[in-house]
Amino acid sequence: MKHFVLILFLFGFATLCIAQPTTSGKRIDTDVKILTRRFESIERIIRAPKNKNSAIRYKRAIESAEKALLRFKKKHPDYDTSKFENALNTYRDPQKIASESNNSPTKSTRTSFSRVEDFAELIDEILALQSPAREFLRSKSDATEMAQKKLSDFRSNMKAKITPEIKAIAAEKNNRKVKRISEKAIRRAIQLESELSKTDIARIKNDPKPNIMLMRYFEVIFAKEKLETLQQIFDNDELSKANNVANTLIAKLGTIDQIEKRGKANYAARVAKVRLFPERQKSQALKRRFISAFKGSPFTQKDFAKSEILKVHLVNSGWSVRRNKLTGIILSRDQQAQFALKKADGKCYSYLVLFEQKSQGGGKYGGVYMRSGSSQEMLCSNVPK
Repeated sequence: MKHFVLILFLFGFATLCIAQPTTSGKRIDTDVKILTRRFESIERIIRAPKNKNSAIRYKRAIESAEKALLRFKKKHPDYDTSKFENALNTYRDPQKIASESNNSPTKSTRTSFSRVEDFAELIDEILALQSPAREFLRSKSDATEMAQKKLSDFRSNMKAKITPEIKAIAAEKNNRKVKRISEKAIRRAIQLESELSKTDIARIKNDPKPNIMLMRYFEVIFAKEKLETLQQIFDNDELSKANNVANTLIAKLGTIDQIEKRGKANYAARVAKVRLFPERQKSQALKRRFISAFKGSPFTQKDFAKSEILKVHLVNSGWSVRRNKLTGIILSRDQQAQFALKKADGKCYSYLVLFEQKSQGGGKYGGVYMRSGSSQEMLCSNVPK
């Protein structure tokens, strides 16, 4: 029985040994990754903004790479390390770090690692492209021109940077970093496709605010630009699919001229609907206090300081009191008023304002001040007489 058990054990051990895959290939791959990181760190130092420690960091990085390469060659003598050796010969040039301009490697630094870094930086630059949404939110008159110029500059930049060499690097299957960067780009393309497919076309086309309509429109345009640029570099079915979604969406939204025309029409329709709320009080004394607070408020100094006040409606029946939630002590009171204003350019506006008074205790309150407000353009003909 003991002999039978021993035979079974030996048979199982032999089977395990035969079935166990070799780890030598995996070990080499791991060591190559470790060695590659040493050389990539040198490239990062070269491209980073220079300071007083750059030369020291550069020298130490080279020394670290040299030691790592020596260990690797001893461990794997049959492995072709020519690309690492050629890179070291370039990096050892003592004038290199002094002659480097930030993020702009010279021809002398064109190692295989620098070419991959160029590729990585280019993909990051493409993925970082964003529509100037802030300019639209601020309702800047030249926001559209800024967006179009940004697109034009980006296209010119990409035309110069997307070279046959970049495309060749993108096609490499065995480079760890290229693979990682490529996968990131495709993931982002898939994400953009998902976002674009969920776009509410009616919401964009019916928005009554032209600046918001244009902001959302250019978000689609910039997403499409990213996808088209990535497709110049990668031959990938997911990119083709994402670009088709973007092109279909743009076709439904229309051209920039059509969007701008629709935005103006939507805005005009919105302005025509604006009216003052009905009056709930007729106190002339309260109106005078509110007018004084309105004119003295820093909120109105920029855009409405010199506006003509055509009408004031007290839109609440009285004050609303705000109390401390724990003690019940009155903190302040507020109520709203709506102004019809005419600016120097002849346009009229509705301005809904919340006025507030701080409690001083004993049923007494401080001065009236403008706490907040919002304005909308309206037709002068719709201001009550």
